[in-house]
Amino acid sequence: MDYFHSPVSRLLKGPLLHTPQGMVVLATGAVGLAGAIAWGLFELGPALGKSAGQLTVMCLGWPIIIFLLFVKNGAPGFHPSWRQTMYLLVGALGLPVYLWWHST
Repeated sequence: MDYFHSPVSRLLKGPLLHTPQGMVVLATGAVGLAGAIAWGLFELGPALGKSAGQLTVMCLGWPIIIFLLFVKNGAPGFHPSWRQTMYLLVGALGLPVYLWWHST
Protein backbone atom coordinates (compact mmCIF):
# COMPACT_ATOMS: atom_id res chain seq x y z
CA MET A 1 0.00 0.00 0.00
CA ASP A 2 1.21 3.49 -0.80
CA TYR A 3 0.99 5.47 2.43
CA PHE A 4 2.04 8.73 0.78
CA HIS A 5 -1.42 9.06 -0.76
CA SER A 6 -3.31 7.94 2.35
CA PRO A 7 -4.28 9.76 5.53
CA VAL A 8 -1.62 9.91 8.23
CA SER A 9 -3.94 8.01 10.56
CA ARG A 10 -3.60 4.98 8.29
CA LEU A 11 0.19 5.10 8.65
CA LEU A 12 -0.10 5.42 12.41
CA LYS A 13 -2.64 2.58 12.73
CA GLY A 14 -0.88 0.32 10.24
CA PRO A 15 2.91 0.10 10.04
CA LEU A 16 3.63 2.05 13.20
CA LEU A 17 1.68 -0.41 15.35
CA HIS A 18 2.24 -3.61 13.39
CA THR A 19 5.90 -3.64 12.33
CA PRO A 20 9.02 -4.13 14.44
CA GLN A 21 10.34 -0.80 13.15
CA GLY A 22 7.19 0.90 14.41
CA MET A 23 7.67 -0.67 17.83
CA VAL A 24 11.16 0.85 18.02
CA VAL A 25 9.72 4.25 17.10
CA LEU A 26 7.00 3.95 19.75
CA ALA A 27 9.45 2.79 22.42
CA THR A 28 11.81 5.66 21.59
CA GLY A 29 8.92 8.09 21.85
CA ALA A 30 7.82 6.69 25.22
CA VAL A 31 11.33 6.83 26.67
CA GLY A 32 11.85 10.31 25.24
CA LEU A 33 8.60 11.55 26.71
CA ALA A 34 9.45 10.05 30.10
CA GLY A 35 12.87 11.72 30.00
CA ALA A 36 11.39 15.06 28.98
CA ILE A 37 8.89 14.88 31.82
CA ALA A 38 11.60 13.92 34.29
CA TRP A 39 13.91 16.77 33.35
CA GLY A 40 11.32 19.31 32.24
CA LEU A 41 8.60 19.11 34.85
CA PHE A 42 10.56 17.94 37.85
CA GLU A 43 13.70 19.90 36.93
CA LEU A 44 16.04 17.16 37.95
CA GLY A 45 19.64 18.18 38.35
CA PRO A 46 21.93 18.32 35.38
CA ALA A 47 22.99 14.97 33.99
CA LEU A 48 25.57 13.96 31.44
CA GLY A 49 27.05 17.44 31.54
CA LYS A 50 23.87 19.01 30.15
CA SER A 51 21.33 21.36 31.71
CA ALA A 52 17.75 20.29 32.35
CA GLY A 53 16.55 22.39 29.42
CA GLN A 54 19.04 20.86 27.00
CA LEU A 55 18.10 17.36 28.09
CA THR A 56 14.40 18.12 27.72
CA VAL A 57 14.91 19.33 24.15
CA MET A 58 17.01 16.27 23.31
CA CYS A 59 14.45 13.91 24.83
CA LEU A 60 11.65 15.47 22.78
CA GLY A 61 13.62 15.90 19.57
CA TRP A 62 15.29 12.51 19.28
CA PRO A 63 12.04 10.49 18.86
CA ILE A 64 11.03 12.86 16.06
CA ILE A 65 14.30 12.15 14.27
CA ILE A 66 13.79 8.40 14.72
CA PHE A 67 10.24 8.72 13.32
CA LEU A 68 11.58 10.59 10.29
CA LEU A 69 14.15 7.82 9.74
CA PHE A 70 11.29 5.31 9.96
CA VAL A 71 9.38 7.17 7.26
CA LYS A 72 12.44 7.74 5.06
CA ASN A 73 13.62 4.13 5.14
CA GLY A 74 10.23 2.42 5.17
CA ALA A 75 8.49 4.30 2.38
CA PRO A 76 6.47 3.62 0.34
CA GLY A 77 5.31 0.19 1.55
CA PHE A 78 6.52 0.06 5.19
CA HIS A 79 7.01 -3.70 5.10
CA PRO A 80 8.33 -5.40 8.25
CA SER A 81 12.11 -5.65 8.14
CA TRP A 82 14.43 -6.81 10.89
CA ARG A 83 17.33 -5.10 9.15
CA GLN A 84 15.56 -1.74 9.29
CA THR A 85 14.54 -2.48 12.87
CA MET A 86 18.18 -2.91 13.88
CA TYR A 87 19.08 0.27 11.98
CA LEU A 88 16.45 2.24 13.91
CA LEU A 89 17.45 0.61 17.19
CA VAL A 90 21.08 1.65 16.72
CA GLY A 91 19.86 5.15 15.89
CA ALA A 92 17.57 5.24 18.91
CA LEU A 93 20.38 4.20 21.23
CA GLY A 94 22.91 6.43 19.52
CA LEU A 95 22.10 9.66 21.35
CA PRO A 96 22.07 8.21 24.90
CA VAL A 97 25.30 6.30 24.30
CA TYR A 98 26.95 9.36 22.75
CA LEU A 99 25.95 11.57 25.67
CA TRP A 100 27.06 9.00 28.22
CA TRP A 101 30.39 8.48 26.45
CA HIS A 102 31.19 12.19 26.33
CA SER A 103 30.14 12.87 29.91
CA THR A 104 32.69 10.55 31.49
